[in-house]
Amino acid sequence: MTSYIAPKGAARLATLAAIAFIGFFILGYGGILIANSNGESPSPVWPATAFGLCIMLRLSRSRRDDIVMLGAIVLSGLLVNGAAGSPLPLNLGYSLINPLDVMTGLVAMRRLALPRFNTAKSVARFVLAAVIGPAMIGGLLAGALMWAYDGHALVPGVKWFVANLLGVCILFPFGMTVSLRQFAKLKLEDRFFEALVVFSLLGGRPPCWASGCPPIRCNS
Repeated sequence: MTSYIAPKGAARLATLAAIAFIGFFILGYGGILIANSNGESPSPVWPATAFGLCIMLRLSRSRRDDIVMLGAIVLSGLLVNGAAGSPLPLNLGYSLINPLDVMTGLVAMRRLALPRFNTAKSVARFVLAAVIGPAMIGGLLAGALMWAYDGHALVPGVKWFVANLLGVCILFPFGMTVSLRQFAKLKLEDRFFEALVVFSLLGGRPPCWASGCPPIRCNS
């Protein structure tokens, strides 16, 4: 993946910031739409934090890269939460907890320095460092934030924990193995209009389980 990123200088930093900002926004706001969240409680669908951890592990090569990408994640989080209608205190709190989650997993994974997850011990260490640890810290912080905001801590904290846990488990294996060259081989540009139609249909009508509409029944 790094071969597609400018090797150094301002162009590289701008590219890293753009990838972090756009990807975090798409996955964050997409998760909120899927979960039909009102912006006042943590979304139960949130793959954005897992995305941030993946791209920083794969693309960041220096402390400066870390700072730029984390800054982009903070700004993207502010935009996502603002678009979802989060009140200002929650917007600021959520937007600070997200990069803390990413930083926790990033530091832990770099200390482990596991090139392959091919033993039970390496898998267990990965689960603790990149999955359970950051999700638990984020859940505790989110619970404390919601307790300070409206007196409810348990449910928001659990939702944050589960959302990050599932996000890492689902997205991390894919994000750490796929490359841009593999995407290029798919020739996705030839399927642009097909994808446009599919996403337009999905965007025009949310799934029933997200919008709360009753199931369709067939008359026999």
